[in-house]
Amino acid sequence: MELAAIVHQYYDAFIAKYSDSLLPGHLKALHAIRRCRTPDSGEVYVQCPDCGQAQWRPMSCGHRNCPKCQNHEASQWIDRQQAKLLPVPYFMATFTLPYQFRPLAFYHQEEVYSLVQPVR
Repeated sequence: MELAAIVHQYYDAFIAKYSDSLLPGHLKALHAIRRCRTPDSGEVYVQCPDCGQAQWRPMSCGHRNCPKCQNHEASQWIDRQQAKLLPVPYFMATFTLPYQFRPLAFYHQEEVYSLVQPVR
């Protein structure tokens, strides 16, 4: 099953339940995935130069979270990031905010994450 089919099937119920807590980027991703490779995303006329066969094809959305559009680019990005890693063990430190601050942090993610300074 494709992600687009799941988004189409559950979109209305998901929006009804979570629309107040979704970030604009989440909605943008959902809308892009819903439109991807449908006439709603636009169409391009393609023609074979050898046989002359032609047809209209729907365009892709190009959104970075769309698995149809960005799988290849995402794989290349991961390869580039892995090439940058040093041959040493890495550790990740995680901390938990008190539950009273979690909604504030969720709605102001950019500001909260900008407070975190990398350890040097």
